[in-house]
Amino acid sequence: MAGPYGGNLVLRDLHAGSSLFLPVAKSGGRIWIGDVHALQGDGVVDQTAIETAAENLEIRYDLHQHVALRMPLIETADSWILIGFAGSLDDALTACLRELIHWLSTATELTDSEAYALASMAVSFRVTQYAHQTASAYSSAPPKAVHAVIPQSIFPAVIQEQVRRWLRPGSRAGQ
Repeated sequence: MAGPYGGNLVLRDLHAGSSLFLPVAKSGGRIWIGDVHALQGDGVVDQTAIETAAENLEIRYDLHQHVALRMPLIETADSWILIGFAGSLDDALTACLRELIHWLSTATELTDSEAYALASMAVSFRVTQYAHQTASAYSSAPPKAVHAVIPQSIFPAVIQEQVRRWLRPGSRAGQ
């Protein structure tokens, strides 16, 4: 199951070349890499996707301490993506929006009010996971999830660089 820790993140935008940032909630936390999808849509309405082999998969793990991250965050070549989880889509959207406001105001110099306004003007919210299959591999209904796609291009280069430094403290941005 997916949640603030990561888990089964079935997000089509998480692909080769993306960076996934996960909060570490416990000392000695571990990473498990699951199935790889060749094709899946936003929404995961019934847990179906086309799975494939992960030949020549290269993964780099970096531990960045003192990064105030509370939910999974994905960085693609042109976007930052945050995910909110809850028992309903309404609550997942609210959780996603609250996390977006918190993250933008923490990683940039935007106020909460500015981040909230920006979310309405320039951020796309999409259903990440909707499936409600209790008679599957899940023992209970998986949480609903909504993700926010924040285009990097809406920010000046100096803010984009500030976010990259926030995500990767102690390293050169973009690495």
